[in-house]
Order: sequence, then structure tokens, then C-alpha cells
Amino acid sequence: MLTAGTMIEGAFRLVRERPLAVAMWGLLYLIASVIMALAMRPFVEAQLATMGGDPQAAVAAMGSTMGTVFLLQFGFLLLFVVLMTAAQRAVLRPEARASAYIRLGGDEARILGLTFLFIIGFYVAFFFLGIVAALFAAGAGAALGAWAAAAVGIVLFIAVFAVVVWLQVRLSLAFPLTILRRKFVIGESWRRTRGHFWPLFGGYLVIFVIVLVLLTVAGLVTSGSYFGALLANANNPDAVRQAMMTQMEQQFGSISAMTLLGWVVSAAAGAIMIALFGGSAASAAKALVADESVAETFA
Repeated sequence: MLTAGTMIEGAFRLVRERPLAVAMWGLLYLIASVIMALAMRPFVEAQLATMGGDPQAAVAAMGSTMGTVFLLQFGFLLLFVVLMTAAQRAVLRPEARASAYIRLGGDEARILGLTFLFIIGFYVAFFFLGIVAALFAAGAGAALGAWAAAAVGIVLFIAVFAVVVWLQVRLSLAFPLTILRRKFVIGESWRRTRGHFWPLFGGYLVIFVIVLVLLTVAGLVTSGSYFGALLANANNPDAVRQAMMTQMEQQFGSISAMTLLGWVVSAAAGAIMIALFGGSAASAAKALVADESVAETFA
């Protein structure tokens, strides 16, 4: 039987029972973060030039580095897909533990394809639902005034957001089921999640809050002074700009002990995040498939 507890327990069981695999994911995450930080220096220098008052030089420098930035971000996305697939494979195929469950094959290609499909699909859905909501809000404003338009707009925005979240939850098992079936699976996710929205939503919400707290703590460890400066100077744009420049110089300037600590802490948090998200989704899919198998056995 699927419950939110099933997902949460499955996520933490993955971290508890596969610590070496999680550590390997963290190491790869660390290497990728270091490569990106070093390669992003020209782009950051261009941003610092903009903030320092030399916009023409900044635009020229940023234009010359945009291709590199795109390739780096795409490479990081590929790594994320590979590691997330590994985390789900660890739950769905625990016997395939070689190389910390990391592969470069059909599963990864299918998950990458699903990722792009869902990104585009949800963006288009949110865009069109937003247009419909805006038209309704405009109609309410024309008939009842500005306050009515604002109220209707807020309600419809919440409704659009809720619909998108509902769709994401209903389709979320497409990823682990694709790995389990070794073929593209979307419809099966929709079928299996019918009647299980709230347990799935609850499990994802708890995992999201845990990951958010984890990333916040990691950010405070490595950038606590920066966040403090932003809060202390919220009404002083010049001070905020200076704090941002200082933070960027610390992250992408000379490598210090704090820089190394930041990389390590961020990589550890990233690996745990991947394990929790991947483990929770895969545990949900595994539980629902097992429930159906039991039902068919006694049918």
C-alpha cells in the first residue's frame, strides 16, 4: 500500500543502505561543480564589470562566453539526469550495484528525453493556462473594476499553479517506470497514480521541505555572511550590489579554504538531494507495481 511514509522511508533507506553510492554521486557532483566554477570565471568577470559600471565591456565579454555557459549548463543537466537515474535504479534494481548504479545507456537517454518533454510540456501548459487566467481577470476588471480583477487574478493564479502541481504529481512516476520497463512510459504513470494523489503529494512535499532545509543549511554554512549582508542592507541598493560583488568574487575568484568548503558542502547536499528525490519516486513506483501484482495474484 502506498503512503507518504512509504516514499519517505524509501528515500532515507537509500541513503542509509547505499552510503558508498551516495558518496560517489557526491564526488561526481563535486567534480562537476569545480569544473563549472572555474569555467564560469569569464562570465562572472563580465557580470562584475557590469556591476562596476563598465556595461559595454561587460556585454562584449558576456556575448563571447554565452556558448560556454550553455554547454556547461547542459553538461550539468546531463550529470543530474545520470545521477537521478542511478538513484532510482538503486531502488528498482538493487542488484545492479556496479559503479554505484551509474550507467550511460538507454535508461539515461530515455530519462533525458522525458525530462525535455516534460519541461516543454509544463512550460506550454503553464503559459496557456496563464493566458486563460489573464483573460478571465481582464474580463472581471472590465465588468467589476480593478479590485475584482486583482482578486480574480490571484485566485486563478493559485488555480493554475494547483493544476500544474496536480499534473506533475500524476506524471511523476513516468521516470521510475521508464527505468523499470526499459521503455518510454507516460500513460502507466497516469493510470497507477489514479486515486493516490494525496499520498504522493504528501511524500513529495515532505521530501521537498527536508531538501529545502538541507540546502538552506548548506547555504548558511558557506554564504551566511552574504545572506546577513543582504538582510541588513535590504533598503540600500548600493550596499546590496557591493555584497553581491563580494560574494561572486569569493565564489569565482581565488580559491580559498572557504571556497573548498563551499564546494564540498554543496556537493554533499546535492548528492543527498538526488538520493531523496530519486529514492522517493522510485519507492512509490515500486510500491504501486507491487500492489497491482498482489491484486492480480488473488484476483
